[in-house]
Amino acid sequence: AYTYFFHDQCRQLVRDGHYDAYRYCDSATSTADSSRSHEQASPSSSKRRKANSGSPIPPLGDMGKIIAQRWRELDVGSRARYEEMADRDSERYRDEIESYYRSVSV
Repeated sequence: AYTYFFHDQCRQLVRDGHYDAYRYCDSATSTADSSRSHEQASPSSSKRRKANSGSPIPPLGDMGKIIAQRWRELDVGSRARYEEMADRDSERYRDEIESYYRSVSV
């Protein structure tokens, strides 16, 4: 259920202008760059990090914290919507797996 909520909230934060699409995607690639030393990082990624350091847009990690807090504060009625979505998806998955195994065993 949390996965569906997380995706909804990500879209909402981007749509509301708290995160722009470029920064959102760039942060995902910056995480991979952070495992390399600063000297090994590509010049363009270093420039992006420097350019974004003064940005009013919060870091991507903060997005997860914001969404987790919203999930904890979510009322039971609103949470039920996401639990229903997760239940339907689990059922769809089970049906697809059963169908797959029936087709393979033939």
